[in-house]
Amino acid sequence: MEMHAHETMHALLKGTLALSDQQSLANQLSLTWEEPGERMRWRLVVALVRQMLESLPPASLCEEVTLLEDAAEKLESADPLMAGALWMGVGLLFQSCAAFDPARNALERAVDLFPSAEARFSLGNLLRELGLFADARPLLEQALVEDRQNGTPRAVIRDLDGLTLLALEQGKLEEALPWAEQALALAQSAIPEKDALLATVWLNYGTVLRDMNRLVEAEQAHRRALALDERWRGAEHPATARDAVELSGTLLEMGRIHEARDLVERALSMDRACYGERHPAVGRDLAHLGEILRVRNALIEARQATQQALEIFADAFGKDHPLVGTMWNNLGHILHRMNRLDDALNAFQQAMVNLQKNFGTGDVRVGMVFGNMGAIMQMQGKWMAARLSLDHAVRVVEQALGREHPTVAALVHNLGEVLRQSGDLDGARLALERALTIDLKTLGESHPDIALRYASLARIDSARGDLAQAEAMLRKALEIERHALDAHDARLASRLNSLGLVLYQQGRLEEARQTLEEALYLAAMSMQDQPTELANVQTNLGIVLQSLGENTAALEAYQQAVRIEEQGWGPDHARVGSRLAVVAARYRAMGEIERARSAYLRALSILQQFLPPHHPRIQSIRNELADLSSGSNPESGVKLT
Repeated sequence: MEMHAHETMHALLKGTLALSDQQSLANQLSLTWEEPGERMRWRLVVALVRQMLESLPPASLCEEVTLLEDAAEKLESADPLMAGALWMGVGLLFQSCAAFDPARNALERAVDLFPSAEARFSLGNLLRELGLFADARPLLEQALVEDRQNGTPRAVIRDLDGLTLLALEQGKLEEALPWAEQALALAQSAIPEKDALLATVWLNYGTVLRDMNRLVEAEQAHRRALALDERWRGAEHPATARDAVELSGTLLEMGRIHEARDLVERALSMDRACYGERHPAVGRDLAHLGEILRVRNALIEARQATQQALEIFADAFGKDHPLVGTMWNNLGHILHRMNRLDDALNAFQQAMVNLQKNFGTGDVRVGMVFGNMGAIMQMQGKWMAARLSLDHAVRVVEQALGREHPTVAALVHNLGEVLRQSGDLDGARLALERALTIDLKTLGESHPDIALRYASLARIDSARGDLAQAEAMLRKALEIERHALDAHDARLASRLNSLGLVLYQQGRLEEARQTLEEALYLAAMSMQDQPTELANVQTNLGIVLQSLGENTAALEAYQQAVRIEEQGWGPDHARVGSRLAVVAARYRAMGEIERARSAYLRALSILQQFLPPHHPRIQSIRNELADLSSGSNPESGVKLT
């Protein structure tokens, strides 16, 4: 079929297609046959371009562009209207091949020569894809007005769908939903099931529902779109890949990580085969894959996928495109999880500049970046700056999404963690209980985010000394995560580490040992790109072994914790210095004075390169060394990590 379409197009462009074949083609394209001649031939060309764009892989159409350009140039003086129609075909072909500058030039010429609703829509849709929302809106709105007066139902559906996407990409969900509902209602009554536009309308309707957190309905809509495109356009068509990616995003929001990854990897394989490595569709797939890998804690792979997506979008659209800002934000999340805090903060600042420029200071995406920066400041111990940033983020996102949206819950949760770490346990509990209430209502009891809320409440219970309640909260979190996550997910290791420490604090040493050994087993497989977290588990196991009187095993655990940090960060990294200080305290508590002295001296040598002379951590190590020199008894307290 593809070869037949290409051969027919070439014959039309060269004027060698027989009149009988032209008439037959007009019937196939539902085009009224007129007096044969040049104008009828060009009408057939334009109609065939539209059909090929809907039914064939876009990359296979790029060879047609030069022939169409030549024809459009030659027709401009003799038949400007038909030349405009041809320029529209040229622009759509360039757009399908991700050649956006020539696409825009061609579509602007089309609007000048052939100022129809279809030409305005085509240019407006391209400007929307380029992130030029203010320029796109009047063109799309004018196209809808004209088509409602004189156009076909299909043209009206197309315009409504374009406005849906525009509102969606601007984050205006209250505007997107009515457009999407109108488009779907008209599409179901006015166009046949095999029309590609019907699948597109279902797809975008589902994406609006997903962004409104109506996830069950969103999944149904996305599956409907996928089924239609698989049936009528084929399992390997780029539209099918597009549908699979959107469905994967919905499943990821529902916590169904395995299904989401299978779908996005299928789409990525299809799009690479169709477009090659540098097309925006491949960038879209890599962006989704990066998010899935981040959720699964495969952080090195997640960073690679997200960085590739960022570079593809920047090459295709320019560094100021909002997709580039979104990728900077996603990259910041990954670097945050990798404990590369300065790099993460830089990525979020890049995102902030981009997204504020594109959407303004009150946009929900900008609010989310404030929240992300607050989380980094929290980890850096900048409590007041973190609280201010998170307070602002909550206000912006509440205004945009409402007070009971899961995104609000995530920000309120982070604010609760800042309050806990700054000592405001009452304020922290109120914030975390609010986050839990929102998530239980919107996500259900089995979602992984619920486990995060329980784990944070456990930290407050532990800080208050209510260890039995802390244990109960951690076991509830662990039960959810064992069902929802991979058997070797890093979050299971983290949760078991916390549970082991609570058991240790209750004096249940053998249970603590077994729990931390399981945590270390999982961490060794899932935390290779998180050396500090892995070293924390190793250190905590050493503390329990030491309390059980197994000093040789404890010493090996502490030494291994230092080796993990050295391998992950290099021998002179600040994190190695911090780990050495922790381990030195353990050596001292064991009576290993010379080991303790050596570890403290090395920690001091490293940390002095990063911290000012009067920093509390530097002073603390100096005090420990002075105590060792004076022969003071070691501290009996145990620092848990």
